[in-house]
Amino acid sequence: MKNFLMTAGLRRFKRAGYLLFLFCSAWGFALGPIDSVSTFSESFRFNRLLCDACGCSASGGSMGFSTVGENSFLGVRSMYQRYESNDRLYTNSPWRLEQFRTYQIWTRFRISTKLELTAQVPWQHHNRETATGVQTRTGLGDVSINALYKLFSSENEAKTKSHRFHGGLGIKLPTGEFDQANSNTVNPAFQLGTGSFDFTILGEYVFEYQKNGINIMTSYLIKMENERRYRFGNQTNLTAVAYRKVTVSHWQMLPQVGVAAEFFESNYSRGSRVEDTSGQVAFVRAGFDVSRKWINAGFSAMLPVAQDLNNGKVRAHERLSVHLNIIL
Repeated sequence: MKNFLMTAGLRRFKRAGYLLFLFCSAWGFALGPIDSVSTFSESFRFNRLLCDACGCSASGGSMGFSTVGENSFLGVRSMYQRYESNDRLYTNSPWRLEQFRTYQIWTRFRISTKLELTAQVPWQHHNRETATGVQTRTGLGDVSINALYKLFSSENEAKTKSHRFHGGLGIKLPTGEFDQANSNTVNPAFQLGTGSFDFTILGEYVFEYQKNGINIMTSYLIKMENERRYRFGNQTNLTAVAYRKVTVSHWQMLPQVGVAAEFFESNYSRGSRVEDTSGQVAFVRAGFDVSRKWINAGFSAMLPVAQDLNNGKVRAHERLSVHLNIIL
């Protein structure tokens, strides 16, 4: 009963997030296109750069923000995620620790004032407890490339209020190794990659009033079948973040708090649905970014507040992320 109520609540959160995103986007479109948004406001625009920790409940899809704005950049990012899994074969079956570490090189390159490309090259290091010891997976993950286009931007005459909306598409390359044996475990996402070409649809809305802002992001990951005829379930990510811009001397700082939710559809093996591979999880998050001249750094932390992953066989815990960027 508890899992049913939790699942129903998360699904309502998903629908509400979509409605809020669509409402805010329509509101911004109604104001009309005006491309005179201030440079200061743009310098704090969030960018959605999807995390790559594979396919199922351990995807980390809601992590990853950068405040280097419209500038091109090159940087590094380190992410940590902790989970527990339980096969539930017996009433006293133990919970096994699973840790996902990702080290990324990421970049953004501006093609024009409206179009930009982003790319991420991850190196994965995962480990988890088993009945016979510790299993480790280390190697290159799936490389991701996204294209984002500014559909509109507008602000009032006093330049105290602005709206922005970006849409985009992405592709994830099967550069990370897929282990067929791990797909039959409690958490089949214990992989370096999905083994397939996957595609992403992105949307981002930003509303700013004076030094305060709200950022709403949504993404839908479409995952294809790999050579082993295994397909991870499609994934929806929703994130809403409130932030405030603070300038101290020549330092630009951005404290931020928000919520995030991830929804996972079932995996399929040789055309048949794999039981206990769908689910959803909601997080609260907090972070802090700081920029000065050509350098940007920041960190974020996420804690789950509601979840139902893999029919209760997987538990998500904290997620941590730090990054350092060189603004080009």
